[in-house]
Amino acid sequence: MSEDIVQRAGLPGIPKPPPLPKFPGRPAAPPPPPVPKPFGPNPNPGAFGLGGQAYVPKTYPAKEVPKPFGEGSPYTAMTTETDAEWGTVYWIKTNSYENGDIPVDIIAINPEKNSINVKDARNGDDTAAGGTKQHLTDIMIGVFTQLGGKAPGDLALVRFDRVQERNTKTAITNALQLMGLKTNGNPSVVLKMTGSGSEKQAYDKLAASKFGEAVNRINQEFSTGKVVQEFRITPKEGNPGEFNLEVILG
Repeated sequence: MSEDIVQRAGLPGIPKPPPLPKFPGRPAAPPPPPVPKPFGPNPNPGAFGLGGQAYVPKTYPAKEVPKPFGEGSPYTAMTTETDAEWGTVYWIKTNSYENGDIPVDIIAINPEKNSINVKDARNGDDTAAGGTKQHLTDIMIGVFTQLGGKAPGDLALVRFDRVQERNTKTAITNALQLMGLKTNGNPSVVLKMTGSGSEKQAYDKLAASKFGEAVNRINQEFSTGKVVQEFRITPKEGNPGEFNLEVILG
């Protein structure tokens, strides 16, 4: 019944119910505070390819130590000479690289130093099928154990002679620049894992390089029980602007 009919009939009006109370809604949660930026310049601006973050090594599952030479293997190792400092030099050949006419790797082993010296490596051009191809790290540890008679845990030093691999060569250049050294002179520098500031940044550059990761891979896959303690960059005598890289394990 509408209100005007009720009034004309003299009937008492029906009181309207009071309006429902309004309750304020739950206040929205305040936005989280912004993440504070570190004071001053980026604490590690030179980390290799990691946006200024500290280098974190890749992880590799352990695997059996390979025996890349012998019956059924497409790889052969031939002794060519003895290096007075780096020991017996082996030429590693396979038909899947230059028909076996040129060594895919030249590696020296010195059992007294517990060292591997990679004098030349061209594994990226090895066209062997995936199931038979031996990677550089497999051949390195294979020469050290199968031909050198050593255990993986004996490995103490890995040297890359006259580094030509582009990624690692760039890392060496960047590391020297971080240390304030010229790359066209004859600088020699040691970069320790325990270093700080520019030294740690330079160490990270080399640890993240292709050859730095190769040694990290050997340590993990073949359970040496060691880590890369330091890198040593030394000039290649008679080759200005070219360098040897030594990786010290401990």
